[in-house]
Amino acid sequence: MDDITAMLRRSYDEAPYPGRAYAHTHPDYMAALATLLGLNPPPVARCRVLEIGCAAGSNLIPMALSLPEATFVGIDISRRARSPMGVGSSRTLD
Repeated sequence: MDDITAMLRRSYDEAPYPGRAYAHTHPDYMAALATLLGLNPPPVARCRVLEIGCAAGSNLIPMALSLPEATFVGIDISRRARSPMGVGSSRTLD
């Protein structure tokens, strides 16, 4: 791990941010917005979502529960933020 990554990890571990669900990031909302903007979004039921900075998954887990055929991946550099995870198939990549 390089010095910059280590510094970032330490700063996120020292000052964790609260996790919560954000309705405007749900694939249903995003698909509706895309349609209003004239785009043709893929079907929501089997969407793929990547959340960078997911913490313990407070935003991703509710979406995954509502869309069981979709794929959700969350990554976070902070071990402290990730520690409450333990659902689904979570793993640490260092």
